Amino acid sequence: MRIALLTSGSRGDVQPYLALGLGLRRAGFEVRLAAPASFLPLAARLGLDTAAVPGWFDELGAEHPLFNNAAGTRQRLGALLAAPRGLRDLVETQGPSLRAACEGSDAIVFTFSTIEGLHIAEALGVPALFASYLPLAPTGEHPAIFLGLGRPAWSPRLANRTSHALFGAFLDRVGGPVFDAFRRRELGLPPYRGPRFTELPTLLAFSEVVLPRPADWPAQARVTGYWFLPREPGWSPPAQLADFLAAGPPPLYLGLGSLSDRDRPALVELVLEALRRARLRGLLDLGPPELVEAARRPSDEVLAIRDVPHDWLFPRTRAVLCHGGAGTTSAALRAGVPLVTVPHFIDQPFWGTRAFELGAAARPIPRPQLSAERLLEAFAYVARPKVGARARVLGAALRAEDGVGCGVVAIEATLASRASR
Repeated sequence: MRIALLTSGSRGDVQPYLALGLGLRRAGFEVRLAAPASFLPLAARLGLDTAAVPGWFDELGAEHPLFNNAAGTRQRLGALLAAPRGLRDLVETQGPSLRAACEGSDAIVFTFSTIEGLHIAEALGVPALFASYLPLAPTGEHPAIFLGLGRPAWSPRLANRTSHALFGAFLDRVGGPVFDAFRRRELGLPPYRGPRFTELPTLLAFSEVVLPRPADWPAQARVTGYWFLPREPGWSPPAQLADFLAAGPPPLYLGLGSLSDRDRPALVELVLEALRRARLRGLLDLGPPELVEAARRPSDEVLAIRDVPHDWLFPRTRAVLCHGGAGTTSAALRAGVPLVTVPHFIDQPFWGTRAFELGAAARPIPRPQLSAERLLEAFAYVARPKVGARARVLGAALRAEDGVGCGVVAIEATLASRASR
């Protein structure tokens, strides 16, 4: 049986699908991964059949005012008005490639950024499963995650459910005409009147250790545990990194993740100031080469790095400072090290707040409120013995899980149930 995995976005969006693809292949499935071209070399090294997805929606990335918590009301209103055009352009760009990637498949697994998979599955007459590392199923226990509100303790159940209903209605309003046009133009299908994607068989790739399954979620929503990608065989750390780690106490890791390039230089300078004042060593995973050079200037106590596997690196750090994205946050929790998060958009406030509620992180610092003083307070907080102890307990629990294995079993059960009808 051949399964098409459709994903797009940043590394945090694609890497779980790589891990799932490996698990499905071990279980005897043929797998084709459709993903942005920049990730295909890694997928090929892992032995996965691949297809390129063009047109990752940069317009809906870290700087987009629809999701950017630092954006003003006027900016967000303008983004709402422009959303239909942006979605139309995205679907027109990536939709045909996703359709081609699914040819010959017996089932399709898609995510939020590749909802075209739902309609392609209908055209091909094969099962579709929705898979996400975000808790997108409607619930009364937290607000709709795309609102970027975190997980406020004061939020009543009715308000939470209303936020999910409003977000669903917004998606229907914006996406309905766009996807109906895609169905007519590319698939020869009538307008869609089926269930929303969150009402399909759903795999949720996070751990109940971190977020217990809400009691009001539908039965078809399965929480599997995180899908962690194993380290590539034969990988070893660069000599400079190994020497740096051996030369002093464990450093603090800074990863900028999905933050905008425009925002990075100021953040780097601010963090470097906080590290100097706290007399801490730091590893800066920066991205653009010019920032790598800037980070090398201050002292020998800071080292710039690129593309070091988190499962190897994080256990060797004292704490992880990141944007609070699902991928980096889960990797830090699994490593058993405390977190400092600076949320910027979409799900980052949610995961940062959740790590704090679990006792393994400082209270999130929203990007507009970031200062060296607040970083110093957060560094002191995560240095507390009880925070480190709690992080280690969570890490042990997460390392005992097999999220990919549970995901594969859930897919097998869904397909078997479909075949028996």
